[in-house]
Amino acid sequence: MRRGLPRLAGRLAPPGTHAQSQEPACGGSREWLPAQRGAALAAVSGGATVGQCRAGRVGANDGLGGCADPAHRADQWHGVPLLPPDGADSSAGGRARPPRHAHHGVPFPAMRVLYFHQHFCTPRGAAGIRSYEMARRLVHHGHEVTMVCGSYAGGHTGLSGDFQRGRREGMVDGIRVIEFDLAYSNADGFVRRSAMFFRFALRSIGLALTAPYDVLFATTTPLTAGIPGIFARWLRGKPFVFEVRDLWPELPRAMGVIRNRAVLRALDWLEWASYRSAHRLIGLSPGIVEGIARRGVPRERIASVPNGCDLGIFSNPAEPWRPEGVEPGHLMAVFAGTHGVANGLDAVLEAAAVLKRRGRDDIRLVLIGQGKCKPALIEQARSLGLDNVVFHDPVNKARMAGLLASADLGLQILANVPAFYYGTSPNKFFDYIAAGLPVLNNYPGWLAELIIGHGCGFAVAPGEPAAFADALEQAADQRDRLAEMGACAKALAAGQFDRERLADRFVEWLEGAFEGKRVEVRTRDAG
Repeated sequence: MRRGLPRLAGRLAPPGTHAQSQEPACGGSREWLPAQRGAALAAVSGGATVGQCRAGRVGANDGLGGCADPAHRADQWHGVPLLPPDGADSSAGGRARPPRHAHHGVPFPAMRVLYFHQHFCTPRGAAGIRSYEMARRLVHHGHEVTMVCGSYAGGHTGLSGDFQRGRREGMVDGIRVIEFDLAYSNADGFVRRSAMFFRFALRSIGLALTAPYDVLFATTTPLTAGIPGIFARWLRGKPFVFEVRDLWPELPRAMGVIRNRAVLRALDWLEWASYRSAHRLIGLSPGIVEGIARRGVPRERIASVPNGCDLGIFSNPAEPWRPEGVEPGHLMAVFAGTHGVANGLDAVLEAAAVLKRRGRDDIRLVLIGQGKCKPALIEQARSLGLDNVVFHDPVNKARMAGLLASADLGLQILANVPAFYYGTSPNKFFDYIAAGLPVLNNYPGWLAELIIGHGCGFAVAPGEPAAFADALEQAADQRDRLAEMGACAKALAAGQFDRERLADRFVEWLEGAFEGKRVEVRTRDAG
């Protein structure tokens, strides 16, 4: 038995359970339904059905498409208040505020934001686009953004010209992009990746010390992203906002990928210095917010702005497609992301082997992406004869939308590392629910609790391939329930994680840092 994961048996509600409701049952009581075959499906944090709950208030809705439970309010995120956007309409269907320059007729001075993200990518690439969307929202509000990045394998910065003296630059969708000729791939070895992190940081320091800007913003990973902000804060007195996507060095220490004590001490110091230097910080998950606070940062300096759902991309009709080897009648479960050590994709192959032994040839597991572990995974699947596992190269956002439109289930998979439970905010989860796709999650934590609380998928215990396979079989056998889960996923995406709303909160947080500096200057000048 694993701590925090009560081993409870359950199955999807039988047909007719929700017959009197015209709305999907997105959340509800935590009562379990009878077991299907005795194999365990694990509930997280006290237990809840892996599918639909037998709730007395089936169909209750909060007007934003989310659950009516006060614990799932749209202005609260996992118990942490979210920044309310000025002027936002909090009623059903309310949209984000207008650009700040027109807000209440009082102009807000345009900011010049120097934005550092080593792995920046536009929708034309196959990597996460959070920074692209946040930068676009800053531009929408009348601010100027200069994005500083490197060359990321699978990504696409929007630039195509030749590098001159190690860099190229140009305008991409209203964003000025400066790309250093520093190629990076997750498949690279530790030494090469570390060297690339520090080379990018050194090049970034030069811009931080010489470029004209009002606010410096830097986002991890890597942790070295904070280095230019440290220089900007202490040598130029510039407002510095630091976004933490993963807790470093906590995660690599927990995974055992960095064992050298001197290196870990240096990373501990860099983490402390980055937090100490930042005027404001952003955490992408509950565990990240708590981790920052544990380092002595006052909570009023920390904002919660999780990853968001690109509803415009995944809600618009996309041409559905399936990879070769997946037939129209197959249940297609998709993992879309990096094939690295942290992702623990051997769990998918173990579940596939169980399905193979059970003769379930109607289920296909699709792994789309790249990473250091992909060659070994392909070889392992081949040696085990797992023709129910399909590997595919990365695709851009438009193609991903088409793939997810044809999929039946999204796979949210990570290695069983307790630091991951509340300390990560994976892009893929938000893409799944934006597409209205139920999610199968294989580790406890805040995402499992969201899935359970909103009835939008399955949560199984880590290290239990039989339970993983059970969930896939239930999904294949009860397709009507998948449609209900998908509706709940879509409601969660629109109600709590709409990227446009979250981006407006992000913009306001940066504007607050700029305004704080302006007030400080005015006060000093007046004195």
